[in-house]
Amino acid sequence: MKGGTLNNDVRAQEYYRIAYKCIELSQTKKGCNGICAACTLNIHLYVDDVKEATLIKTSAGIDWQRGQLVKAHESGVAWGQLIWSLILIGLLITAVAWPVSCVRKHWVRPTGPQQESTSYASTATPDVERRVLKTLKDVYAVQMTDKNKDGMLNCIDYAVTFYELYGPEARLVWVVIKPGELTHLYCAVPNGYGGWLHIETYTYKMSLSTALMQYTYGTVFNTYKRKDVTTDYNKIITGNYVWRW
Repeated sequence: MKGGTLNNDVRAQEYYRIAYKCIELSQTKKGCNGICAACTLNIHLYVDDVKEATLIKTSAGIDWQRGQLVKAHESGVAWGQLIWSLILIGLLITAVAWPVSCVRKHWVRPTGPQQESTSYASTATPDVERRVLKTLKDVYAVQMTDKNKDGMLNCIDYAVTFYELYGPEARLVWVVIKPGELTHLYCAVPNGYGGWLHIETYTYKMSLSTALMQYTYGTVFNTYKRKDVTTDYNKIITGNYVWRW
């Protein structure tokens, strides 16, 4: 939708419609799982400006609450519920005046593959999917070398190679699978929808779904301790990185 051929008025109406549906589902608890990053109704996936996106969502929220007030009045709902709805409207209006930093903290796209309790994305835009699979293929097409000079060819060498071929968008992530026994290095990349794909770079897979860490380690992957070690790339390739939590 962003950058398309729609004129400004039509685009604005579409953004409002998306935001209104988001409010409706989240307030009624119908079809909302609370995972905003990969949700197609997240207005921040379409509008980059934080203030503009917040205004759109706040406007839609106010209109939705007004609609609930009208319905409540028509059905003779108790005054206490009406007052509560008015309070909710006030809170939504207050959101417009929040500092941009506060809004950014809660609504902007994630900036890294952080440890979270939510489920991880298993889908990606077609361009991202093609790029991931091509990079995996290229990793296994090259003559693998001992990247960190530890005398072994293992997950570290494959993850670093993938990171170098994919580019700076990728992240090097260290995961503790069995404390004191087994750790692993892999790569995470943005999925194009505001989330992250966690790619098992040590084994070559022909499809995106089978290339994910979740495919190899199952649902328990979400409980593993992970650490973004991308900034330690130079230490890793020189063999000077100490692998500890």
